Amino acid sequence: PECEFDVAVKLSKSRHEHPDDQDYHKFAIRFPWHLQQRSGRAGRMIKLDTCHSEPILFRPEKRNLIHSYSSVLDTQVMCVALDEILAEKYVAMCGVASQIERLERQSSRPRDFYDFEHGLSGGRPQDKEAFLAVVIIKAERRGLSVRSIAELSASPGIAALNRDWEAFLGDVVADLGDCPSTLKRLEE
Repeated sequence: PECEFDVAVKLSKSRHEHPDDQDYHKFAIRFPWHLQQRSGRAGRMIKLDTCHSEPILFRPEKRNLIHSYSSVLDTQVMCVALDEILAEKYVAMCGVASQIERLERQSSRPRDFYDFEHGLSGGRPQDKEAFLAVVIIKAERRGLSVRSIAELSASPGIAALNRDWEAFLGDVVADLGDCPSTLKRLEE
């Protein structure tokens, strides 16, 4: 099915939580049905972080382009490895916990926890030792200490994570499980 939609892009600079210059683009995408979302937000915001100096430590992978169009599109694209993305998510989770403890941040970024748990359920990371090494390198670049899942689950930010879970994810994730169950699966 075809429909009209609107896209607006905004470029912002210099994210403070990164040691190097980092840009991020916010794509506001609005489909007709977004006006009826229960959250009351008209449109969906997608944020794309772009960093000029963040090293890519896992080899990029060729992947099939996934689409739901009726026409055949047999195309492969080079992608950042999923394990690299999961390492970034894990370091972000450690960073948010530190910021909440220092009272520098209030939101908990539940998407990182959800994405990380969802990635793990797909059998990742493939090489746990290499994954941990990459997490440590990325955390050191940001001046962060790596925390265990148990430490993240016991941090003061968990109250905020529980508070934000449904509000941030409920209208974009079908069959969203509750936050405590997700944390328990991460600890296993």
